[in-house]
Amino acid sequence: MAHRHGRRVHRERRQFFGALTAKVVAYVRYQCTLLVPQPHGGTVADAFAAYERAAGRPHPERPKAEPYPEGAEHLLAWFHDLQAGRPVSPAGVLPLPHAELAAYFTLIGVQPREWELTALRAMDSAYLEILGRPTA
Repeated sequence: MAHRHGRRVHRERRQFFGALTAKVVAYVRYQCTLLVPQPHGGTVADAFAAYERAAGRPHPERPKAEPYPEGAEHLLAWFHDLQAGRPVSPAGVLPLPHAELAAYFTLIGVQPREWELTALRAMDSAYLEILGRPTA
């Protein structure tokens, strides 16, 4: 009977951390969408702000803001810190290398849990999907 209880607890933990990861990725995706460079030199956020100042109302195409995911502040801080070590090639930005993650966590003296690494990879994928696109 204890064996089944353990499975249920692990399933519930996976569901909890999976849901938290999904919220963090949605937040990163929203933030990255606002940072997409525009042909005139600003970002999407700049374009929305200019429209809203001129029109006096929200831009009709502004995406719905994703809430800051409570309990994931450390993931967002780590992800922000890791951006400084992100490699760039002539083709654009590249995924965060495993060696960079290992060096970063060694430097700050943290042993991340498996779900945290999974979340960072998902955040990185969202970042690359939106901001890793070549701009015309």
